[in-house]
Amino acid sequence: MALLQRHTRFRAYQLNTKGSSFSYWDGTNFILGEARYNSDNKNSILHELKVCGKNSINTLHLTSWDNDHCNPDELHDILYELRPAQIECPGYDPHSYSSNRSALILEIYKRDTNSNIFVADQQSISNLNNASEWDYINVFYNNSKNNTNPNDNSSIKLFRSGCFNILSLGDCESDTINQFLSQFSFISNEVEILLLSHHGSDNALNSPSFLDLVKPSLAIALCNWSNQHGHPDQNVLRRLSERGILYYSTKQGDVIIESVGDHLDSFQVWNYISGGNRLEGVSGNIRSKKSIHWYNSLV
Repeated sequence: MALLQRHTRFRAYQLNTKGSSFSYWDGTNFILGEARYNSDNKNSILHELKVCGKNSINTLHLTSWDNDHCNPDELHDILYELRPAQIECPGYDPHSYSSNRSALILEIYKRDTNSNIFVADQQSISNLNNASEWDYINVFYNNSKNNTNPNDNSSIKLFRSGCFNILSLGDCESDTINQFLSQFSFISNEVEILLLSHHGSDNALNSPSFLDLVKPSLAIALCNWSNQHGHPDQNVLRRLSERGILYYSTKQGDVIIESVGDHLDSFQVWNYISGGNRLEGVSGNIRSKKSIHWYNSLV
């Protein structure tokens, strides 16, 4: 594997309501995570597109049909304003009035635009090409979509097409998923940024064993101040602190991560308050695991 020069940006957006919103740009493709697009994050998303030199998104990635991840009215606006060429849908059937509305909106958009809709079910993921270690190919994980706990039906994806890698777990939370992911070297070796599962709740994917397996450089909780469950859980925050894992949250504002220098091997984190209006702090340079692996291979 050779290191590639890829100017990369990730942004986690503040919502003043329950839910998740993020984007990942690898220098070419702009991926918007979750169908949330309202007065809280719309201007920030549009600003991020401008910074990345884009006027549309390449992919809309949905981890769940739940309304806090896929709001049908906001989905409609994303589709017809930001015009994604591909939509990655959850691999389980819509199960509520809201999710059925979202599915219908997607079908109409596909008819109107001939866009590609990838349903991340087990069969479709099985048909994808196998990924190689330390590569720049994003990876879907083929977790079961018939779980007793419906949260575990969320799509799991490792975004690694840029300078740094981000693991998105959606609302997954069971030990069954923990054990499933633990068998993959990409999970144990290549994750730099962990999006805490289920908004940072105390579950098996935010457990000591999973954090020790993944060893992320930093973790982000996608949650808001007024969430009814008190996310992120104080036990999870304590575990992160004990392991020296940097922690950020969208409770206070947006979190931006960007490759720096020659965009080969390092990135920084900008932590904002009041959305993206006031800068709270900037991290030092953080070396990417790709570059550490590459330089070690030369020794």
